[in-house]
Amino acid sequence: MMFHALSRSALALYTVALLGTAASSMPAQAAHKEARVRAKVVANRIVVRCQLTSKAATMPAYLFLSYDRLCGLELHNQATNALDIEKDGRFTPVTLGFPGIDIEVPRREHGDEDELNEFTKLYSPDLEEIGVLGSIGANLLKDYYVTFDLAHGLIKIATPKEETDLEPDGPEEIYTRVDATSKLVWLPVKLRGEHRRVVGIGGHQYDSVIDELLCEEFGQYGGNIGTVEMAGFDLNKIVPWRPEELPYAHEDGALGILGINFLENFRVEIDRVNGWVGLTRTKEGAFPVEERAFFEARATEEVAPLHAWLKANQKSRLAPTAASSLLVLHMDHGSPLAQLTDAIGWVDQTQHPNLRATKAIDTMRILMQARLGDAAVVAGRHGIKGGRADRYPGSVHRLHVRLGEILLAANRNREAWEHLMAAAFGLHEAIGAADQAKVNLLLGEYYERDKRYKRAMSRYVQAVVTPEAGERAIAALTRLQHTMGGEVFSWQLVDRLISGKVRSMTAPTKFVADPNADTSRTVLIEHVTNPHIGRKRGETWRAWTEGGSMVFQGLQTHFPRERVVMLGYHGVAPRPVGISNALSVRAANRLARGRWAFCVDGHRIVNGAMEYHQADQGYDILKKFVTRTLGAPSDYKIQVEAQLSGDRVVGSTSVHGPHTDDVHVEVILAEKGVLYPGLGATVVHRMVARAPLTDSLDGVALDPAKEMTKVAFGRSLAAIEKANRKFLDEYEEKARSIATRLSVGMARDQLVVIVCLRDQGTGDVLQAAQADVSTTGN
Repeated sequence: MMFHALSRSALALYTVALLGTAASSMPAQAAHKEARVRAKVVANRIVVRCQLTSKAATMPAYLFLSYDRLCGLELHNQATNALDIEKDGRFTPVTLGFPGIDIEVPRREHGDEDELNEFTKLYSPDLEEIGVLGSIGANLLKDYYVTFDLAHGLIKIATPKEETDLEPDGPEEIYTRVDATSKLVWLPVKLRGEHRRVVGIGGHQYDSVIDELLCEEFGQYGGNIGTVEMAGFDLNKIVPWRPEELPYAHEDGALGILGINFLENFRVEIDRVNGWVGLTRTKEGAFPVEERAFFEARATEEVAPLHAWLKANQKSRLAPTAASSLLVLHMDHGSPLAQLTDAIGWVDQTQHPNLRATKAIDTMRILMQARLGDAAVVAGRHGIKGGRADRYPGSVHRLHVRLGEILLAANRNREAWEHLMAAAFGLHEAIGAADQAKVNLLLGEYYERDKRYKRAMSRYVQAVVTPEAGERAIAALTRLQHTMGGEVFSWQLVDRLISGKVRSMTAPTKFVADPNADTSRTVLIEHVTNPHIGRKRGETWRAWTEGGSMVFQGLQTHFPRERVVMLGYHGVAPRPVGISNALSVRAANRLARGRWAFCVDGHRIVNGAMEYHQADQGYDILKKFVTRTLGAPSDYKIQVEAQLSGDRVVGSTSVHGPHTDDVHVEVILAEKGVLYPGLGATVVHRMVARAPLTDSLDGVALDPAKEMTKVAFGRSLAAIEKANRKFLDEYEEKARSIATRLSVGMARDQLVVIVCLRDQGTGDVLQAAQADVSTTGN
């Protein structure tokens, strides 16, 4: 591929000569639009401010701008939800509003939410407290005429120029031919005066990157590769190259990618349509010799050179990177605790004073992943010293939690207790609900070790109501209840212990049948739900499972069991759980289209998930509907009996009444109460459907030739549990969604058999009945 460059003076002469002959043939210019976007470099990233607009909403946002990232518009899911641009697999365009130009994007890509959240959290003062909600990259910017002018805090985004054979007549000092046929723009360079190569225009990283394999080939492992001539400039005297693996290739040999440190020194005008890049040197400063020295020291992969560089360059931009690299080298070399402690001190010292506690959390995590608990304790204590000045007050409390956890695992119980108590007094739900749950769990373990069982019980009870610690708290309560003796551990025990800590509902009245309108009908209420239903609104999590659970409790305490049968199905939306199974998913799809609902005799009446303050309304609607339905006579009568024989639930059901092929008998095994703490703020789930006791999920058809159909059933509890585990395994593989196996097993004394007659054509439930599974002799 051929490249050439023109200086501004040569360009002017060439343009004057051409104008006389070409003016009459120049195409008419289309309407030109240009945005002068304020841009700044924050923490080594380019950020630009814009307005995100959809049909539903508009919001201000900062976006990363990366000319070398192969993405269009990446957006955080929170922004996507607020803009309402994705629904049921359909996409609505979103508009990026810049001063002077609007860019409509038909479909967003998923942004790295952890990176966006962390960046916004750490650097919000530099962002006017506006979040970085995504990125724009080469797939979007390739359609525009872009000019980087970071020295003046600007990036220009304009409609592309028309195609022309004329040389550029813009304001830049030098214009050079480039290869803009791919999504990246490549400039020609000459390496050491003889090797032709290309470099790409970047912006995703601050440092200019050079291919580490090329550095190895020339024996320059630190990146000082020699002269790299580009349009009259020696790039090797402008930027210190950082050797890295290069993810891009080019037919002319990709040398590297120019980073923000290059863009801060040049105005770069990019005309992709005509294959030109204009360059003007806008800033000249001293070459950062210490940065090149760091890359040289890093390339040795030895502790001593890196340590010496760090001591000499403590205020350098790269000092935090050097300190982290030093710690990693010590970890890789298996250095003793004294040397690790020194390296941790450097990591702490080189951080921003307002972020030392926050950064110490990351350091502790890295050290714990390497099983270096003693070193992690050192890092945590460094962070606590800087906690008072930290921008985020919650960070010091989180450090106390992590220190307490590590020290308790090391049997340093008293030290652990001190840190956990410090966390318990400092944390509150707004800044650390998950850590609060962990503190209660760990304090429970501490008190259990100290044989202060009542205090341990109190802490475990506080932990069991949380999704983060609930599963471990259930195991701890089971163990502790056995140690203390007395009542056997059960869901009823937990239900009493957490009374007042979770919301619940008890019906203020009991159902009284109207003797003039009473019938033999038994109504079936089916509740399709999930332990994790809710939504985040702003910084607040709104739990929705608990409202539905409250309605369920209210109805269960209002209606007698012989008149109203209640059954809960736990589907896989928003995610699978240990009490999901093939039957519950089938019911969720049939009754609620995979979502959540309360159904009465097969008819959807109200939503099955709601906030707690909506529970009264939901209860009233369902109570009235059920009462009215109880007044409609049924042509059928059901008798059912069941018992536990060894490991098998066995029994039979008899159905009397008119028989047709369309009516099926469904026989379902349910459990009266199951413990499963979830994000939906419910711990105890009632009347949970476990499995069909017939061979088919659809039950058994009535025999039209008979007035009475008898269905015998028998199924092993072990086989049911095995089938439910297999269902979860297969669902996880298919949906790439993980479920815990909490409460997959069943309590033998809590089982109920539910029988209903369902019209397969209309979905109507014609009659229902239930019977406890007798455990006599087991």
